[in-house]
Amino acid sequence: MNKNQKIEKYLEYYINLSETPRFAVALTGEWGSGKTHFIRNFLNLKFPNKNDYVYISLYGLSDTDDIRSAFLRAVYPILDNKAAKIGVKAAQSAMGFFRIKSDLKISDITDPPFTKLYIFDDFERCAIPLENLMGFISSLIEDTGGKVLISVNEHEVKQKEDYLKRKEKLIGVTFKVYSDPDEVFTSLIAKLSNANTAELLKKQKTEILQIYEHSNVNNFRSLQMATWTYERVYEILDRSVIDNDSVMLDIARLLFAWSLELRSGNLSEQDIQLRESIDYRYDGEDNDVGVAFRKIRDKYLGFDICNTLLSSSVLEDILIRGHIDSTQIKASIAASLNFGYVDRPTWLIAWHAADISNEEYDVAFNDMKTKYDDRLYTDLGEILHVLGIFLWSAKIGYTQSSVVDIEKNFETYVDDLLAAEKLTPVFGRNRLDYESSLNLKIKENSTNEFISAMNYLNKKRLEAAETYKISLAARIFEKLKTDASEFCMEITSLNGFKSAGYISFLHFIHPDQFVKALLQLGPAKMQLVSRALIHRYEADQLTTTLSEESEWAESITQELILYASNASPLDKYRISELVKVYYSRFQKTKP
Repeated sequence: MNKNQKIEKYLEYYINLSETPRFAVALTGEWGSGKTHFIRNFLNLKFPNKNDYVYISLYGLSDTDDIRSAFLRAVYPILDNKAAKIGVKAAQSAMGFFRIKSDLKISDITDPPFTKLYIFDDFERCAIPLENLMGFISSLIEDTGGKVLISVNEHEVKQKEDYLKRKEKLIGVTFKVYSDPDEVFTSLIAKLSNANTAELLKKQKTEILQIYEHSNVNNFRSLQMATWTYERVYEILDRSVIDNDSVMLDIARLLFAWSLELRSGNLSEQDIQLRESIDYRYDGEDNDVGVAFRKIRDKYLGFDICNTLLSSSVLEDILIRGHIDSTQIKASIAASLNFGYVDRPTWLIAWHAADISNEEYDVAFNDMKTKYDDRLYTDLGEILHVLGIFLWSAKIGYTQSSVVDIEKNFETYVDDLLAAEKLTPVFGRNRLDYESSLNLKIKENSTNEFISAMNYLNKKRLEAAETYKISLAARIFEKLKTDASEFCMEITSLNGFKSAGYISFLHFIHPDQFVKALLQLGPAKMQLVSRALIHRYEADQLTTTLSEESEWAESITQELILYASNASPLDKYRISELVKVYYSRFQKTKP
């Protein structure tokens, strides 16, 4: 007989006592340990008639009004069903305690209640003061002779000392629930809506239960969450993946292990992001986070939580944000070792040197070098990853190139991109960091050579920005002369980091030329352009993001004032009004 069978035997004895026991029975265990699962199974087995018991969850209840409502909702089916009527004393006790007014008259209730058991679940998650909560349960036992089962995680009870004192008077017997993981997982599988997922999980049950055992989490609700997550992922996969037993098992291992560790707090989002880094995996002796991660990793025998079948960004989406991106998941699986790294860039294969064979690394490295020499990489994140791989390969002696030569070659690469106008400029609003969208740490990014290369790159990106601004100014100035509405849209656009609304560039247009073009537009379009400039500079942009245009804006104002002084009476009036309404705010010294 297992330990839970002993609990069942005692509960049968307790419920069938002919005399009122005048005490409650408590079931204890950690949150998610299976107390509720045990209770529901016991009730389904022993009480086919649901009117034989009253089940109340105390979760989230904070005052007597809450417990009053919860108790009434639980008892009401009995009160409403005159075929199963409650005794007068019990009804009066409950009604009196809750001060409930009901259309149902006590005189209508003639027969004794047929309620064998009251169950109070989630005791420790109830915010009602212990005195009130335990007092209510005690009065229920004393006044009605009711038999009560309380589910409680005693380690989490607030006012624990007070609870232990009151427990002696209320609770006569306490049992600790030991739910069987196999039984619980089988039950979870049976409740899945997708029959195919359930069938596959039955085949994978042994491996998944091993993961659960090795995790030491002992929380069946976390196991339930992982099961639901696996079902969601299963439903978007192609048949070619589903039919691959080893791939599906690796997906299950990753989802269950990471889900259990994340929900228990043993691992974090940062661990997902850094798990693919060689330094994070192997060089953690002086890094508390790295050491902690390695201990978790070593718990799981037979598979690796660093497996990139599901990339770190995909795992992060699924387990942290609850987002199932079908395209990204399928791409990650297709690009994995299981499918021969289909569509995975060779620099990314080389980055995972710890997971691939020497031959695979040779092929990936040589292809990466060829693409680098041919200047086929234009994404800065990729280029810097390639630089990091080159520096790392030189450090371990894989390549004969010196780090000095690698750095010089990188500078030449940057110069070539700049000359070809393919170097991404840097403006005030976008950051000078280069972590790729794959959330991978760039190798050797703290070395002097890498930092020097970064400084050179940033300097050249600033040069690219100046070139871009001059080109943008010339193009936008032509828009002013040919399409004033389009000019206004462009200078106020904030759609993307290269959008003109974020970039200081108008100062590359000579103020006199700008004013001449403005005055040739006609009164209506002059006002349209002026309103757009006001919108561009709102929220103090001239002192922050667009500060380089501050003197230019003031010069525009002075030019307009100068033109007004020599204009015809009507034009003088229009220009003066334009200055007063729009441009005077740009003057540092008011006239």
